[in-house]
Amino acid sequence: MPKTKIILEFLEVEASGGSTQTYKFNPSPKKSCPEPIDSCDLYFGGGWQKTAMYYRSQMNEELKISGPALIIEKIGTIFVQPSWEAIIDNNGCVILSCVQRKTKNYKTKTSDQFC
Repeated sequence: MPKTKIILEFLEVEASGGSTQTYKFNPSPKKSCPEPIDSCDLYFGGGWQKTAMYYRSQMNEELKISGPALIIEKIGTIFVQPSWEAIIDNNGCVILSCVQRKTKNYKTKTSDQFC
């Protein structure tokens, strides 16, 4: 993969549903993640982070990939954030799940008085 910079100028997210069929989801992947095809440095979370890259076409069902990672498809790219994981279920669907939520504690002196 050429060493070129990528600038994200626009992001669109689309989801659909409403199938009449139900699918069995296996939440525990049996296979480990394949070796990444490459890696790149992406800027997010306040700094540059080494990010593994995978081809979706080379991934089989029941795999798990931990973020940060890019899953490259013919029609798009899936970004798996740090503290998230992508699971390829037994139907071949990519399921994104947060595995560790970041929390921030804010100190306050007093609450605002409205009366």
